[in-house]
Amino acid sequence: MSRRGNGLTADTYAPLVDLAPHLADAMLDALREAGVAAYAAPPEQPAAEEALDRLYVDVDLKHTAEGILRVHLTRLRDAASRGPEGVAADDPSPADDVPPAPAAPSDTEQPGAGRDKPET
Repeated sequence: MSRRGNGLTADTYAPLVDLAPHLADAMLDALREAGVAAYAAPPEQPAAEEALDRLYVDVDLKHTAEGILRVHLTRLRDAASRGPEGVAADDPSPADDVPPAPAAPSDTEQPGAGRDKPET
């Protein structure tokens, strides 16, 4: 498994969202700046259509992480709608494909726990 962390640690992690790897990396940076431990890893059962990373955050700061995620996804959408010159773009950009933040799974995960078992 290719796991990327943000340099902070937590006792327990909870899954937050699945994101494209470049967005997961941006979120890892933003979460580190906010003091929220997080890591990203490919899901155990990846979807065939697109490579996504699952972002895990400190379970005690999950609510904070959800707010940071909303702010950053909104900024990405706003920047994409302005285009490169800061005016509204006529052509769709890749950032337009950023989905709204899905409801986070409710289960929590100990670091490294359950990695050998498929999710049910």
